[in-house]
Amino acid sequence: MKRKNGLLMVFCYICLSSVAALGLMAIGTGCSGGDNGDGGGGTASYTLADLEGTWYLRNICTGKNDQPDRFGYTTGTIIFQSDGSFTATFTRSGGETSTDSGTASISNDGIVTVTPDDGGSLSSVMSAGKNVLAGNTQSDHDEFILDILVKAGASYTLADLEGTWYLRNIRTGKNDQPDRFGYTTGTIIFQSDGSFTATFTRSGGETSTDSGTASISNDGIVTVTPDDGGSLSFVMSAGKNVLAGNSQSDDEFSLEILVKKAK
Repeated sequence: MKRKNGLLMVFCYICLSSVAALGLMAIGTGCSGGDNGDGGGGTASYTLADLEGTWYLRNICTGKNDQPDRFGYTTGTIIFQSDGSFTATFTRSGGETSTDSGTASISNDGIVTVTPDDGGSLSSVMSAGKNVLAGNTQSDHDEFILDILVKAGASYTLADLEGTWYLRNIRTGKNDQPDRFGYTTGTIIFQSDGSFTATFTRSGGETSTDSGTASISNDGIVTVTPDDGGSLSFVMSAGKNVLAGNSQSDDEFSLEILVKKAK
């Protein structure tokens, strides 16, 4: 995908090894080849009922020990049952797909421990709003991973997208291009009809603007179409205050997190 100026450029600029290279990792996979909000207001304790449901994974991997081919990301869907058992499907940035299953538990203070059927143990932390999970893992030799999972809500409309969102992303090089590392900050304002305007600042100091349109599916998949072409996909949390997405260009992988500004 050719990089463009504006939003598409920004989002494009923008593996416990034994747990199967294509298996679950920090409720993610290896990457080679009481309010209803998400940031606070939740109750002081957690139970398996908070984990039950469908969660969307977006992650990013960085190589270590001089292994640039290990950079990439994984998207996935994980469904937890009331007893903590789960099934999962994953797609890696290179196009490989996989499935996994296992069990999970959650402590009173929100530490989620996942035990895949093929072995290992992975840990994530749950937000006070009980709609976001975050975790890290590493394999023995080749990868560091950051995982973000957002819980799917019952239904969504464009009214959930309307408002001001703050972007923070991280990007890694691929194809042995270490100069492509960096991040982008930005502000995106969505109108009630799905149109948006955006301003961005990259880690090198460059600034840009963009505009376009967006839509949202009933299950919270946000599709963003910049005026200069391309299409980008994000998942919205049940609290409707967090968006997460991945993208890649010819030379970069990126993980994007957007949080909604309070009205």
